[in-house]
Amino acid sequence: MVFRYDNAPHHKAVLTFPYHKHLPDNVAGSDDKGIMDVLDEIEILMSNAITANRKL
Repeated sequence: MVFRYDNAPHHKAVLTFPYHKHLPDNVAGSDDKGIMDVLDEIEILMSNAITANRKL
């Protein structure tokens, strides 16, 4: 898993409670995200990975 958005009320310390983003090593605050926001983020991550591979 690269990331996952969530609004379950189980990370009450997050400033954007209940909205948060699960990352491989932690949980970060997040705004409420729609599907287009998630797809845009995936596109950026994929583009960055492709660019990084070209530099190798």
